[in-house]
Amino acid sequence: MEAETLAGFCFLVFFACSSRATNLGYTCGSHITPTADETGVISSPNYPANYPDYAHCIWLIVAPKRYAVKITFVDGMHGESSSGGCSDYLEIRNGSRSSSLVFSGCDPTIGQEITTSGRWLWIKFFSDEATSFAGFSLNWELVSDVSVSNKSPVEACQAVNFRCANQECVYGSYKCDGWNDCGCLGGGCDEDNCSGIPRRSATSRLALGIGVGSFVFCIIFFGIGILEIVLKKRSEIKEKKYQEESKRRAKQQRAAAKAKEAESRTLTVPESGNGDLNNSFNSSGTGATVKTTATALNVDSKKSEAKKN
Repeated sequence: MEAETLAGFCFLVFFACSSRATNLGYTCGSHITPTADETGVISSPNYPANYPDYAHCIWLIVAPKRYAVKITFVDGMHGESSSGGCSDYLEIRNGSRSSSLVFSGCDPTIGQEITTSGRWLWIKFFSDEATSFAGFSLNWELVSDVSVSNKSPVEACQAVNFRCANQECVYGSYKCDGWNDCGCLGGGCDEDNCSGIPRRSATSRLALGIGVGSFVFCIIFFGIGILEIVLKKRSEIKEKKYQEESKRRAKQQRAAAKAKEAESRTLTVPESGNGDLNNSFNSSGTGATVKTTATALNVDSKKSEAKKN
């Protein structure tokens, strides 16, 4: 009964670890390619409500030729203080994650404007699990600038890697690993259409650790059980062979003893009278068999002739 209960528990652990939802209820990060007169808004997930734990969002805006990208902060990150370092932060660069840094922090000034030196603008937002507040919001627009660089800062992506919808490039092995490596959700990203833990929060890491540990325990438990069954079966086979061999030897010993006893009861009687008469008695004692030789017959013949005379 205990083994059946443990087996059921192991099945539940396996099911829980392999059946994980990825629907976070929000989208973030994208690749934006506007026309010259187009404008837009970028904000943290769930804005103006609190952003979620472990948000990882990357936006890439690519302006047409001879245009730069200009952003204006409409709202900052309320409650997050930069005095001791930002646990939740915003990062803005001129084109890609390896391009020059334009802004980094958690306290942008309302109304602050930033204009890129090229056609590309890269924005990243990240939050941990400690606290969450109302996030940020910024407006973007395009400004004409004939001096902007047309050289793309977007890195090439090798065939073995995965090109995300927001143009980020991640290792192919990162796809469906339970962590949003692309920095986008909503289609064409590494954790879209996957079954797995959507983000590595402390709770999910603890649950995953307990689940994996329990599953490993189950594997060890069943492995030991199977080993015990195999060893027990081998012991039974060995014991059976030993018993069969013992019976065979006992049977041989009994047969040898009977043969020896029969041989000891057989008696041979030596010559008697005229010497050529050999008597062999049946060892069972029920009678005797008398064998006569040619000499004994001659003696009888002589006796008969004497009586006649």
